Amino acid sequence: MITGAYVLVIAMVLGGLMSKWALLTLISLPVALKPVLVMEAASQGKDSPQLPFIDVLTARLHLQFGLLLIFGVVLGFLY
Repeated sequence: MITGAYVLVIAMVLGGLMSKWALLTLISLPVALKPVLVMEAASQGKDSPQLPFIDVLTARLHLQFGLLLIFGVVLGFLY
């Protein structure tokens, strides 16, 4: 689901439905790697000390992605 959000934004920019400013969401990609890696480790049976904080990690990602998307859409309307 995390990668789907980035793929969808890229597809919408390429399709002309969003401005190029929406690609600002790609800045949050490093933040997206942490919860993905934690869940991957947990799915393989490895005990991750960050697993109890997965909600915090995904909430932080959601906030950053959402704010960057809003900022990109607003910049697209202005420029």
